[in-house]
Formats: sequence, structure tokens, C-alpha cells
Amino acid sequence: MRSLLSKSFIALLFIGFLASCNEDTSILAEMEDLKTNTTPLVVNENLQSVNSINDIQNWTGTGNNRSALTIQWVTASDIENPTDDEIHFLAWGYRWASGATGIDMVKAIAKKDTRLYVILGNNFGGVTIKGFGYDGNNDGKIKISNSSLTLTEKDFVNGIYQEKNGDNLDGMKTSSPEDLWMGGWYEAYASYWLGWTDTTTVPDGFDYSQYLVDQRSLANNSWDAWTFSTINSAEYNVDPRPELLKAAPNN
Repeated sequence: MRSLLSKSFIALLFIGFLASCNEDTSILAEMEDLKTNTTPLVVNENLQSVNSINDIQNWTGTGNNRSALTIQWVTASDIENPTDDEIHFLAWGYRWASGATGIDMVKAIAKKDTRLYVILGNNFGGVTIKGFGYDGNNDGKIKISNSSLTLTEKDFVNGIYQEKNGDNLDGMKTSSPEDLWMGGWYEAYASYWLGWTDTTTVPDGFDYSQYLVDQRSLANNSWDAWTFSTINSAEYNVDPRPELLKAAPNN
């Protein structure tokens, strides 16, 4: 378990906001709510393990520099104790020439890979990512919904949906048990992590990002990771698990 209080300016803003909210809800009730943010199954594919950036199969962009985007979905009902088979960590590659940012990489990959869906928002003076969906059964369709909002593949332009005023992104689930979703905002969210080193090999670990995604300047052989984090009394992150990283299939 990690405390978000020491991780970043973004985390402090979250805590400041939460301090103004009603804190009467018990930890148990909060953890029950978080079950709606996960899916019970994922597609069964024989995916290649990623030990270095050279193992990545799905590439987009042009240029001499390379960076990795990694996204970790967690399908455990007990979010604090996921088993290895409840963690689904995929890697994509991005080639670029100069001056690229984290959001450049996310947008380019979402446009190229028709299985990846991203929800963007604008908060804290920059771009925030409100969630990642993945077409696990590769049927060309995805549907994520809660009691007030339903999004399908038709709502995403080049893999991107821009959050609208009034959208509630918490408690969303996929209609297909083989598809993946993680994100939200007030109950849970997609947290941003950066690899400890910029090397061709997968970093041994990641630190919580100090930057918003549009303010993150990529470096050659840099590694960006996104994973599932709760917002409750426990302030719990499911840390990125480098040893479980797999190569996203090349569409």
C-alpha cells in the first residue's frame, strides 16, 4: 500500500478535494462500490512477455526515439489483493522524432489500435485521463456504462472520448465480460506512473508521476504506466507489476 499524499502535486489536489466531501462512508462500503469498476474475465490470448522495449509488437509513430505506453487493468473484486491472473498489463510502442509528450503517445496509439479506448478530461490546468477501455474479445465493439452514462465504440473518435459536463464516470462496467475497463474520478481513477529509468529493458519499478499527461516530456526509451487506484480512506494503489507485462497484439 502506498499513500498518495507523498506521491505528487496531483495527489495532493485529490486529497484536498476529498477533504471537503462527506467522509461518513465506511471503508467496507467503499470497497464494495469499487467492485463495479472491474470486470470478471478477459480475453484468453497467448501474449508475449515483455522484458525489453524490443519485445513490444504494436508500434505507431515515426522517428528515431522510442517510448513505451503500458496500461494495467485489474479485474479483482478484492482490489487490495489481486492475484497474478487478475492483473492484465499490456505494452504498446511509440516512435517519435522530437518534443513528444505523454498525451501525444496516448492519442497516437489509441488512433492506431482499434481495440483501445481512452476517455480524456480537463482538470488542474491540463489534460487528465479518466479511463481506459479495451476490446478484449476483438469483436470491434465495446460498451461501458453506469446508471447515468453509456458509451459505445461509436462515441469514440480515433479511440478518444472527450468528457462532457455532467458525465459521471464512476461505477462503469463493460457489457462484455471479456472487455476491460478501468478508471473513474471520485471513487477510483487511472493513476499515472513513470519508469525509474529510461532503458530498453523494462524498469524494475515505477514512481507516481509528478506531471499531468500533457506536461510529461518523453525521453528515448522512456516507460509510462497507467494502473487502477482507489480513492477512499485507504488511498490504495495497485502498483504497476513489471514482471507481468505482456505485448499488446498488433492490429
